[in-house]
Amino acid sequence: HEAVFREVLSFRCDVCNRSINVSFGCRECNWDSCVGCAKRGEERRQKAAAVKIDEVVWMVQLGNKWDCFSPDISYQIEEAFRDGKRKLLLNVDGEEVEFSSSGTSTYATYGDGSEPLTTRRHVKKKGLAGQWELLSLIFNEPSASMLSGTAVIDILQKIWARGETSTGAES
Repeated sequence: HEAVFREVLSFRCDVCNRSINVSFGCRECNWDSCVGCAKRGEERRQKAAAVKIDEVVWMVQLGNKWDCFSPDISYQIEEAFRDGKRKLLLNVDGEEVEFSSSGTSTYATYGDGSEPLTTRRHVKKKGLAGQWELLSLIFNEPSASMLSGTAVIDILQKIWARGETSTGAES
């Protein structure tokens, strides 16, 4: 929905909880923000738009780790974020998931009725440094095939063959 400025009586900002009489909000969603929070939100969207969309990875917190959404799902979430949408419904691995934002936080609620899960927007660094950074956020116990010495060497050879340094710069 489109948010608009309007005069209100005795409302509270859904972001900072201040009492407001001018709202930037959506009646249909029953969501209101003060002018300051609306301005900060617009600044965040402008800053986000300066980043290439394929450099953004959206993640969900599962217990003590962060799990990346697929590039396609990340792309759709990022487009909605940049458009200022507060809710988005997507099919993730065959399950309906509602993404919603509240102030500076974004949540994923799965269709099974479970509690909302915290999500995060991560801008990837380039090259090997970016991959290491993602690995520091994601921990999946490695399978036996991943621990194979030749598999690791094959991956490193592909990276080195492109002439990248550990920071992603070309050598």
